[in-house]
Amino acid sequence: MELQFVLTLIVLVTSAQCEVYTSVVETDIGPVRGRYLYTTTELKQFSAFLGIPYAEPPLGDLRFAVKFPNPDKPYPVMIWIYGGAFLCGANHRIFYGPDLLIEDDVIVVAMNYRLGPLGFMSLGIKDCPGNQGLKDQRLAMQWVQRNIAKFGGDPNLVTIFGESAGSASTSYHLMSHNSRGLFHRVILQSGTPLCTWTYQTERYATMKAQELAKRTGILDTDPEQILEKLKNTELHEIMNAAADMGSVIYRVEANFPFVPTTESADPDEAVITECPLSYFESGDVADVPIMLGYNHNEAILFTAVPDDVQRIIFNEISSGLNLAGLNFAADFAQLATNITGSSFGDLTYMITTYFFRSPIDLSQQMLARRNSDKPVFYYQLSYSVPTNLHRFFEPTLSGTSHIDDIGQIFQTFGSPIDPYNPENVRRKQFVKLWTNFAKYGNPTPPGKSDVVWLDSKSGGLQMQLEFNNFHMTPREIDEDSVNFVQKPFIKTLPILQNCRNNILEGFNIFDTIL
Repeated sequence: MELQFVLTLIVLVTSAQCEVYTSVVETDIGPVRGRYLYTTTELKQFSAFLGIPYAEPPLGDLRFAVKFPNPDKPYPVMIWIYGGAFLCGANHRIFYGPDLLIEDDVIVVAMNYRLGPLGFMSLGIKDCPGNQGLKDQRLAMQWVQRNIAKFGGDPNLVTIFGESAGSASTSYHLMSHNSRGLFHRVILQSGTPLCTWTYQTERYATMKAQELAKRTGILDTDPEQILEKLKNTELHEIMNAAADMGSVIYRVEANFPFVPTTESADPDEAVITECPLSYFESGDVADVPIMLGYNHNEAILFTAVPDDVQRIIFNEISSGLNLAGLNFAADFAQLATNITGSSFGDLTYMITTYFFRSPIDLSQQMLARRNSDKPVFYYQLSYSVPTNLHRFFEPTLSGTSHIDDIGQIFQTFGSPIDPYNPENVRRKQFVKLWTNFAKYGNPTPPGKSDVVWLDSKSGGLQMQLEFNNFHMTPREIDEDSVNFVQKPFIKTLPILQNCRNNILEGFNIFDTIL
């Protein structure tokens, strides 16, 4: 199995071409040639440059290492980072067809990056500090800066965006000093580093690496020795061991063994050197326009099976609440013991709130209060249609679940192809918000839209994205959710991220909604 660092580059064609292949484009890694393809809805022609290498393949000693005629006006560039729990995923058109985006005159770039232990294992040493996958993404963004002008793109108008773990990855670049200047707008869809499943402390990360080593038969405790032996271990053994790993007893986050972490071994090359909460609390993030939000029923995808609901409640949420010394954690867990049709919606809402809404809401408020004149646009997606992606896994459950936003932005399996299909008409309006933001730093710039999407500011003004209606509302208030989930989440978060416990003192996050 050979791993490659590759990019997919999608470039709009301004006039029809009869050829199958594009002309050769010279890049800093050599000449590349693309193919002419057509979008599935409007049959608009575009050039696809697939499999462009942007770094040496991570083999051997590099396995865990860190390291056309142009248009008159260059196009804005959108760099997509896919999700998949930092464990799985791929840059593939069947999942992330860029048709609707490129029909609105932007260039789309997507990369593959290392996942699982290859991408996120940390031994706390310079040669394996963690966050290799995030550094792969950074390499791809650097490649874009050096080469995108040759494809008609504007290197000074780059938006990075992602969903779930891809959104959290995008957030890490927002925080990282080493990624600044590589992008100029950010879109965060259903994930930030304040979500408990997106981060682990360096101590836990090294424990996970040691556990992985033991599962492959390596009994050394010295991290340098572990690394050398893992380099010579068959890749399938490493991946099988990672797949078999469950939660470490000390970890209270969701059950993802290899995720981003703090780096102390090589701060000059690090993605982050402090806990994520510290960056958000201090406003130490790139000074760029931001758009972020979540889906109304994120947890449907994870709670379709009652046993899964009970596992999530008992193993993840209640353990986190108990860690904070909260006496009602057992009451929360009790809700999962007798799941009925009437209680399922409440549990789904609570799990959505704990894992997505609370951390994303806190992220919005912290980002909106930073010392910047750049806007923060905030949304909630409630866009329930028969082709929502979660219905492929659980067709009986309606609502807007985790991953359902992907089907609104990308042409994916099950997407309608008739451009006059009412769903496609609405999808185009939805995508226009994303491409406007990439072009103007505003999803509804004056004179370009009938809808006005306001800067959320500290009060949390939120755009409600519904199938037949886009409209602004104040932050949604649910007293039970605030008292039962959101306040406990706020109390627990500094402990989960190993930040100083008083980091949120003086930051009364719920003053505006209580």
